[in-house]
Amino acid sequence: DKSSAALTIDDMEQGPLDSYDDSGRPGIIGCDSSSLKDIRKLYFDHFRMSPSEMKGTAALGIPASLVIETGIGPMPVLPSQYLTNTTGAKQVFFLDLEYIEMRVLQDMTYKKLAENDDSERFLLKIYECMLLRAPTFNSFVDNIS
Repeated sequence: DKSSAALTIDDMEQGPLDSYDDSGRPGIIGCDSSSLKDIRKLYFDHFRMSPSEMKGTAALGIPASLVIETGIGPMPVLPSQYLTNTTGAKQVFFLDLEYIEMRVLQDMTYKKLAENDDSERFLLKIYECMLLRAPTFNSFVDNIS
């Protein structure tokens, strides 16, 4: 918990190490778009890395605009549009994807909706959840300004 303080290089180093010390092997970093910008700036300023030196690929071949070197190896940083970028509430997650899975709670269903003129409308519905089988194998930095 940063208590609304700014993100530091130490935070980016300690997060993966916390997971590693608890037997996790985080391999990816998830954050909001504002935190991604903060992380890029930290690494530009601290290590004098150019943007071309920071590119790579993430899990499943997803291109990452930022790959940082941590104490346990390189980790791609992927922003999420679903995380808040509000100052004081930003978060950075260090995730071990081996112990994260999606489960289907209800299979996809099809429902026909009302017809209007020549159009046919329908609805597809599915319920899923994300499951962390080993929460201690992941870590995060919370309440970043």
